[in-house]
Amino acid sequence: MSTRATPRFTMQLAVLSQPAGVDGVRTVARSKMTVQQVFQPGGKVSNALLTGTATAATGSVTCADADFTTGTTVLTIGPYTLTSNVEYVTGTAAQTATALAAAVARLPEFGATVDGGDNTKVNVTGPFGPDGGKMVLKVMYNGSVVNFTLAPTTGFFAVGGPIVGPPTF
Repeated sequence: MSTRATPRFTMQLAVLSQPAGVDGVRTVARSKMTVQQVFQPGGKVSNALLTGTATAATGSVTCADADFTTGTTVLTIGPYTLTSNVEYVTGTAAQTATALAAAVARLPEFGATVDGGDNTKVNVTGPFGPDGGKMVLKVMYNGSVVNFTLAPTTGFFAVGGPIVGPPTF
């Protein structure tokens, strides 16, 4: 399940002042709160607001070394794994990046293009919304060569939008 939310709604809030004034009368402070119920994976429900525009999670893979002769390289993107010379063919750094972009683009919910300024870099987009930042982006080397560099380096995609934020008062 991905993050979803009810439509925004505004509630009137009334708060009695504490303590009562010198005349013994409490005043009523009135305010409004705009909120929506946000349902997240794992059954978490919160009163919050989704803020920002819908954007995809992002990451990049750069082919730093095209020597795949010492072993396979396994790239994990979300729930999927892509193994060198199995799901994509290796060659020069640029050829590997092109083949890798095509392999990633075939994955459901993901897209990929070779960077226009660096033909060894693959820009990857993942699911839209805050759940995209929970998608894994990591690599495992079964040889002695570090073939790819990843961005971000956290092991996850950079979060997409909108962001789950606090209600407004």
